[in-house]
Amino acid sequence: MKYQPNQFLIETERLKWRQFELEDAEFLIELFNCNGWIENIGDRSIYTKQNAENYIINIPLVLVLLS
Repeated sequence: MKYQPNQFLIETERLKWRQFELEDAEFLIELFNCNGWIENIGDRSIYTKQNAENYIINIPLVLVLLS
């Protein structure tokens, strides 16, 4: 089964989980640089849109689901 954009990988009554898409880059920059993320998870060195897009392209799907 091939992933289609906006296709939910996991869907429950309260959760809809899909794979990251390039359009999520700005959201990831904000998320990965908030104090709570850095203090509890660590600095992922994602500061630019290009960094975020590279992360989205290269991150294994399993890490998306388990992070």
